[in-house]
Amino acid sequence: KSLCGGKCVDFNTDPTNCGKCGNNCGTGASCSAGVCKCPTGQGVCGATCVKLLTDNNNCGKCGNVCSAADTCQSGVCKPYQCTYKAQLTFGSHSRGSKSVAWSPDGRYIVAGGNAANLVFYDTVMNRTYQTKSGRPHPYQGVNVSAISPNGKYALFGGAKGGENLHIYDMTKWPPVPLGPVPSNTGIGGFSGQRDISNIAIGINSRVASVGGSNFIRRYDLTTRPPKSIGDLKGGGHYGLAVSPDGKWLVSATYAFPGKVYLWDLTKNPPTIARTIANTSSTPLVTTFLFSTFSRDSRYLVGSDGSHLRIIDVTKNPPVQVFATPKSSSGYGWSSFTPDGKTMLSTFTTGVVQLWDATGLPKLVAIGSTIAGGYGGASYGPNN
Repeated sequence: KSLCGGKCVDFNTDPTNCGKCGNNCGTGASCSAGVCKCPTGQGVCGATCVKLLTDNNNCGKCGNVCSAADTCQSGVCKPYQCTYKAQLTFGSHSRGSKSVAWSPDGRYIVAGGNAANLVFYDTVMNRTYQTKSGRPHPYQGVNVSAISPNGKYALFGGAKGGENLHIYDMTKWPPVPLGPVPSNTGIGGFSGQRDISNIAIGINSRVASVGGSNFIRRYDLTTRPPKSIGDLKGGGHYGLAVSPDGKWLVSATYAFPGKVYLWDLTKNPPTIARTIANTSSTPLVTTFLFSTFSRDSRYLVGSDGSHLRIIDVTKNPPVQVFATPKSSSGYGWSSFTPDGKTMLSTFTTGVVQLWDATGLPKLVAIGSTIAGGYGGASYGPNN
């Protein structure tokens, strides 16, 4: 043994005096024959044992940091691929699901299919209700599904040639259609709009804005049957979304050059208050086909097909502050977790991309997975 600081130590085995006085092997390491050693599969970086095969900050060697979009796999930084497992399967869409929505309390999930059947699933009672194919239309299907913030109403929008808007009372089981039952041909239904592309419901669950036929028709969901309370024209009908603070309704035209409009919902009737035009600083390739707001209502996230564009709507005029790299896969729907820290977006190729949104307006890719579809995106209440 040797003397270190007035104490007898064994240079062969003492991890704080390994081989000599004061040589500390660090966290996780041991001293063997006077040499600091880490457990099998680990290496020493600084004064700490790390797993070089999986450590994102020391991948393969000390100090090799993987980017936010990668993860350390067998000592090499590679694009992160999520592994997922279906938690449940419900209902049946003979020609595939096209849209999905989850109630804010997490109890109900609704979906619309290409065969135009509607599926309702109660996660608490583990029961499913499914309508027959052919409504709204046997060939064009259901473009969009939505559930009101209070969970009382489910809305479905039909594709071109279909029977358009359907509204169901979710307080009953099975859910009950509100208003007239449409025929199986023609426009029918509520709206008189063909090819409903988007539905946005106000935060008080009273008014639904329905986009189709190049205008927006608004419905009072509290009347029986729900009644139209006016149309909003001149701002397109794509990319509808209501900001969480209830102040803004966003809409967009489709044809190039695209324009995006912010309607002031504090006015009655709502009026266009701000316009996002296709300029060199905000190059909207076509328009916002799908939109969502950040949880603080400051940022609008819009998909123009090839990019996700982040717009600061507190500015007048609104300003683009971030855009994701161009993607040939085609961006679709996006949705934030209730805490606003993560966002997912879908692609036409079936890929689901996850984003770290804690640094908004910047989005950082944190993983993707092949989900096999792209019809809709919706988070449950527990993130």
